[in-house]
Amino acid sequence: MKNLSELDWRIGKEQNALSLLDKIWQHIEQSFIAADGTDRHRTLEQLAPAAFFQPKKILQLVKVAMETPVVPNPAGSRYQVRQDYVISAIPRLLEATAYHPEHISESIDLLWQLSRQDAQHGHWGTTAREVLKRLASYQMNRWVAFNFAMLLQCIRLSTLEGALDAPFTPFDLIDVLLESEGEFTELSGNTVRFGGFALNYPAVGPVRKNALQFLKFLLSSPEDGKAVRAARTLGWLLHEYLTRVGRQRSPEEVAWQNKERCRSLAILTARIRKSPLSLPVQSEIYDAIRSGTGINCPEAIRVAAQTALTTVNRTPDLIVFDSLSRREGDLPILKADKDNPAGSWMEQIETLTKDAHSALAELNPTDRAKKLVDFARLADHARIETRGFDRLVRSFHEDVEFLEAIADQLLAPAQSGKFIQQLASALDALHAFAPTEFRGRAWKILEGENIAIVRAAATALRVYTDTATREDVALIKRFLQIPDSFTKRSSLHAIAYMGKNRALLDDLLDAALSVDVGLDVHVADGLADVFGRYGVPIRLLTAEQTSHLLKKFLAFEDLDFQQGSVPRFLSHLNENYPEQVLTFLIERTEEEERRRTAHDWNFQALPSNHHAISFGSADKELAPVLLKRSIAVYFQSNLSSDTSSELFWSIDPMAEHAIEVIADEMADARNDRIKKTLQLLGSDPRGINHALTELSRIVKEFPARSKKGKNILTLIGAANNAQSEAGATE
Repeated sequence: MKNLSELDWRIGKEQNALSLLDKIWQHIEQSFIAADGTDRHRTLEQLAPAAFFQPKKILQLVKVAMETPVVPNPAGSRYQVRQDYVISAIPRLLEATAYHPEHISESIDLLWQLSRQDAQHGHWGTTAREVLKRLASYQMNRWVAFNFAMLLQCIRLSTLEGALDAPFTPFDLIDVLLESEGEFTELSGNTVRFGGFALNYPAVGPVRKNALQFLKFLLSSPEDGKAVRAARTLGWLLHEYLTRVGRQRSPEEVAWQNKERCRSLAILTARIRKSPLSLPVQSEIYDAIRSGTGINCPEAIRVAAQTALTTVNRTPDLIVFDSLSRREGDLPILKADKDNPAGSWMEQIETLTKDAHSALAELNPTDRAKKLVDFARLADHARIETRGFDRLVRSFHEDVEFLEAIADQLLAPAQSGKFIQQLASALDALHAFAPTEFRGRAWKILEGENIAIVRAAATALRVYTDTATREDVALIKRFLQIPDSFTKRSSLHAIAYMGKNRALLDDLLDAALSVDVGLDVHVADGLADVFGRYGVPIRLLTAEQTSHLLKKFLAFEDLDFQQGSVPRFLSHLNENYPEQVLTFLIERTEEEERRRTAHDWNFQALPSNHHAISFGSADKELAPVLLKRSIAVYFQSNLSSDTSSELFWSIDPMAEHAIEVIADEMADARNDRIKKTLQLLGSDPRGINHALTELSRIVKEFPARSKKGKNILTLIGAANNAQSEAGATE
């Protein structure tokens, strides 16, 4: 297909040339529409080598793939290939079509559309974001004019409505265009070469200068979000990053990079001195200049940045907004200290918090809360995270009136879904330092119907000390009744870390057992965590409570979710209640048998990881009883005999009692039972030879003519014959 496409492309360069592949493309498109997800993905992957030579046809097919999604079969397997798998093959095609000047805008638009969905789709291949970054990056043996074309595309994308609404923005591509070196990966035979290469500044200089000019223009944008993002990029340019794979910079390379840093710093300094300048933009520019004082910047830049900072008027509002927007890692490292590398951060953040606290302390509690909420609104509008909000609020932990005011003032905007994280932090601080006031508000929140506010309150239910009350537990139990996954998980998380409240353990257990898990894997995971190291001890469970608890996990089609948290919990539960755990697993095995009989193979009674559930902590004296119950299920099962066999051996993987239990079943065994027993012996983790050796030992204890002895000898003979036949076949 690649060769035909290239020939068709070359012929097509001539005027009035006829396409050689029209009928083939027509057939491809018709077959593609009728295909399922797997075949669509395969078709797109097979067309990738031809994409560069057939951009128009490829773009048409890509639009078909995006506009006519795969419709899953409701009666099909749960492992059906869906639309996201088809989408994962598209970016590679668009990467090829983007190199055509007449198709670059359309290709970039489609990649941009897909990049907004990358978080929703699985990452089976190269994502749209990765392709866009690769197109913007400097590549060996690629003309620089294409990088300039990508800069123009970035500028165009930045004007689109909602360009900054997602985590991935056009400015991420501008960051790539302003990287100080290129990266390459080459494959030759079995040899892979990778590393970095110096940029030819006379060639790339115009691209970089235009990018800087665009950022300078955006610093004066009426949209604070764009100005803030431009300031952030200019701040990153001040730093001297390590080169790839230890490559050494040449003197010429160092010279042009330092010149570019000085230009970036000059742009930032000039803008912060001009009016008008909004508080969010001023704060971000100030932070960008401050980042230039770190030890990861050249000395000349550090001195110039320190000088520039002395000319900035740090008003109380700037100090508060700066503290509200920063966390420890956002501040520069001012000195190298091997013994305490984070010391410089901590000193600066403590000073910044102290200055902001002093500025806010001048206001009464209500006005102070109002100012913080107003500043949070400004930050949100400018797309700045309020990373220092929790730290700043907790600096007033002794001022209960302020904690109440900030929580109450955040409740109003939270009604519309704004500042939920800030509300959660405020409620958490209120619960920690004024628990009575928190509980009163939590009960009122439960009376409302705003699920976002309920979720915020649920994250604040945990009591970090051993001073929790029964009302705290009653609140948790009430939140657990809310039909919302996040709320239930947060409430269970609170219980999982409140085990040190010994007087409340019975109440905490009762609250945990009241939750309705349904088929929510996250809630099931949270319930299993309740009985972890810091939660409710498993020994508090009664046999009846254990059975009730296990029924909550019965309906899940498999237990492999959340990295096997439920199987781990079951293994711990086996130390106290192995009989209840076995009953639970037998019920799942029986359900699996019923489902398979109805031709439904989605239900898996046991985890896919062999022996994920261990009975090793169970009382050894109970092993024969458990094995007898398990082997009875094995002989009754048909389509689930593999599962029941695995369950049998998971009880006694070292076969300390298993062989004797199998021998006991031979007292009155029919031919069909002997055959099935032979299959069970073949699943012995220690090998069938070990099982036969043990049976040979056991048969000596019975009279030669006894029914049991004869059945065991028959079983041994059948096993030996099966091994002989298998050896002959090999």
